[in-house]
Amino acid sequence: MGIPALSPPTIGREELALWLNVTPDHLTSKLPRLVAEYGFPPKLPGFNGLWSRAAVIAWIDGVTNPPAGQAVTAASIVPTLEQHYGSAA
Repeated sequence: MGIPALSPPTIGREELALWLNVTPDHLTSKLPRLVAEYGFPPKLPGFNGLWSRAAVIAWIDGVTNPPAGQAVTAASIVPTLEQHYGSAA
């Protein structure tokens, strides 16, 4: 999944929630845990609650912060997220 040439370099909460198939409010409530336990990228400082699009794509693709030598992909954590949060991620 590459970054389209005309995509902005940042992504906001609404678009990110759409990508993860959750509501924006659900995303906001679960972000601290995603960052702490799954290495989700933090918001960019000074960008009013935006994330780096490239960092989010890398996290979804499973190339950042893999736990203890194993790759993490979004598909591999969906069952875990469903267990913890009670709905599909």
